[in-house]
Amino acid sequence: MKSIAKCKKTAATLGIVAAMASFVHAQDPFEVTPLEEENDVIEFEEPEVAEFEESETIDIVTGSMHEEVEEALAELEEKELESAAERLSKAALMVEYATDEAEGKVKAALAQESKVLASLSTEISGGKITDAKTLKQAFAKTHHILANHYATAAKTAEELEQGAYLLGAVHHAEQAAAMAEYKIAGTDLASLKAAKIMGEGLADGEEIGKAKTAAGIKALAKACEAIGGHLKASGNRTRRS
Repeated sequence: MKSIAKCKKTAATLGIVAAMASFVHAQDPFEVTPLEEENDVIEFEEPEVAEFEESETIDIVTGSMHEEVEEALAELEEKELESAAERLSKAALMVEYATDEAEGKVKAALAQESKVLASLSTEISGGKITDAKTLKQAFAKTHHILANHYATAAKTAEELEQGAYLLGAVHHAEQAAAMAEYKIAGTDLASLKAAKIMGEGLADGEEIGKAKTAAGIKALAKACEAIGGHLKASGNRTRRS
């Protein structure tokens, strides 16, 4: 997992800690004591800086990335290419942000997707891409990787973090399906709904039990696998056409 200091540095780079910044500035960080005599020394108080909890890194990636993706697609539809490219560039940075806390194959996959999104941003800016189809395919794959990443992380996380990871996994699974125009149904849909309820409960401190939680995570992972199967089949069809 990324350190608190690294979280602050990366989040500031993305420009998504405006609320934190306004909090810091509101403190008047450098308070100066009045000089009573000529030889008095000016004393400075260290400014208070807000810190991220581990689960907040998930909120930044899921919530903020979702907003940038939706805006990028809408602006591309309106042929506002420069604005769409900028949104996509921010989304790429958020995927890179998630890469920092991932490991192994998932880390490599996320790093690759961040590069793909950054490359697509350049192509949109240059007018080479003007429709949403290519973007949706890329977003579907990115969301699916993030869904798997958070579902896997939920297996070994503490209960409160477990809830955040489950909610993150459900969100990205749903978004992957939406971008691929894949309808989640049957057992997979039930698994996602159950995982969302479980995630909300764990995040609120509810005691669910390890066995039940493990079963829920396993069912969620299976639903993610089904979405991945559709993405792979869809990708193969695209390459053949």
